[in-house]
Amino acid sequence: MVEIARVNTIITELMQKYREALSVKQIDDERTFRKILCRDYEKILHALVELKSVQLDSLLCDDFFRTEPGLAVDILAMTKNRRLNHIGFEIIEPIELILHGIEYWVEHLNKNLGISIEVKKYLRFPASKNFQQRVNAATEIMCIWLQVEDQVLMLELFDISRSHKNLPPDKSGVIYHITPEMLFADNRRAGNHREAMQSLFGNDAIWHYSIGLSAREDVDQLHERLGALANRNSHYKMAYAVPVENKYDGTYHTKLINVDQHLELELCHISPL
Repeated sequence: MVEIARVNTIITELMQKYREALSVKQIDDERTFRKILCRDYEKILHALVELKSVQLDSLLCDDFFRTEPGLAVDILAMTKNRRLNHIGFEIIEPIELILHGIEYWVEHLNKNLGISIEVKKYLRFPASKNFQQRVNAATEIMCIWLQVEDQVLMLELFDISRSHKNLPPDKSGVIYHITPEMLFADNRRAGNHREAMQSLFGNDAIWHYSIGLSAREDVDQLHERLGALANRNSHYKMAYAVPVENKYDGTYHTKLINVDQHLELELCHISPL
């Protein structure tokens, strides 16, 4: 009872402290606020599981470019390594609130997983003009690097200034609550993870996988090839007319959307800041 009372007090205090930022998202009651906190936490958790489990060869050859095997092979040859650079997605709570809660949810994961997780660094910056035009709203991004056992995993969180009602779960029913132990340690739960990914990310139009490329010119070359693919195949479309350069995080990238599979792929080169 004491713990419940403490949580209730914290929720009330957070709503008061971040009232202005929450009002932009039309979050004005504690019931909605609690749901938003749980949903964002679940998205973060499942995105980490996805980063640990996705095989780049399979993603490109079997999923994204199933009908374009030559293109998949060429992209693999350009990658810096055979794993995802990051996963990016929209969060509902303001970035200020994510920053406030980082230590809490990392501590929570540590306790549940029994392994070492720590925040290595984070970077906060405005989204590119191209992206803000795409979503028609002011947007801020936070990249966060987490040390999970022997891997450093990066999440790219998008705080878009719009109502939380723009991003409901894909399914209106129960979101799949699975303990971290099951997700990280029990491969038999993979089916539950896939269902949860669909529920949590199904209506997130900007969530994407990102692959790091070895050279800047690779981005330009692939942008031309992917544009040609989108022109001849309606199952694909380009997110941007030209590659996007973001001076804040040193990325130069292009994005292709697989319309049928609701998958977005970012191909980026990262320059030292």
